[in-house]
Amino acid sequence: MPLEFLPAPLKRNPENVTTKNLLPVIEIVEKIGAGIPAQRPTTPPANLDELFAMFTAIDDPLAARLREQLAIIRPDTGWAEHEFGPGDRVDGDQWVVDALDGAVQFIQGLPQWCVTVSLVRNGKPSLTVLYSPLLGQTYAAELGQGAWLNGKPIRPSAKTSLDAAVVATSQPPFIGEQPGASAAAGRTLPGVLDRVAAVRNLGPTSWQVADVAAVLPERGEASARDVGPVPGGRAAV
Repeated sequence: MPLEFLPAPLKRNPENVTTKNLLPVIEIVEKIGAGIPAQRPTTPPANLDELFAMFTAIDDPLAARLREQLAIIRPDTGWAEHEFGPGDRVDGDQWVVDALDGAVQFIQGLPQWCVTVSLVRNGKPSLTVLYSPLLGQTYAAELGQGAWLNGKPIRPSAKTSLDAAVVATSQPPFIGEQPGASAAAGRTLPGVLDRVAAVRNLGPTSWQVADVAAVLPERGEASARDVGPVPGGRAAV
């Protein structure tokens, strides 16, 4: 069943087309996300406590602004107070937001981060917007309608051989909650390296999965459960 937002034109410009449901979300995410680069700390954290303090000082206000603006276009939609994974039960419509997806990179002054906003319906991603201010790129997707990069449709790779493929991976998150995840990643990686052109960690998991859909890397590889932002990338795929 199509999602209903406020009426909006189908075109961002004469050549770039998404859907009327995505457009107001894109506008909110891009407007709020555009101000994030100016908030990067001038000095990297010296320890984990400082890292978390910097993250909270930036992420909490961003999440609050996103929540406020998203509530205007969908006032009856819930807000996921914590990130969740495939085994969690989610009823109805929920916004799943990572206001600073890839926060560690952002705080360290690295460019691999984005804003991730997904609308999840009964546990399944219905639409998503991922915005990278530094790259000037926005992924957007709606279930059953398509996926776009800066308004242009994206398509999966046409490669037929893995030996020419670039594979995206990520460090297993939440190691304390996933015993053995690091060891599993270590066992898996050599087998992947033997079969592909290159393996790279290109930033937030959500962005990497969306890149796979856009044929930037051709494949994703995981050895542990990554939660929260992943529905965004899954919607693009």
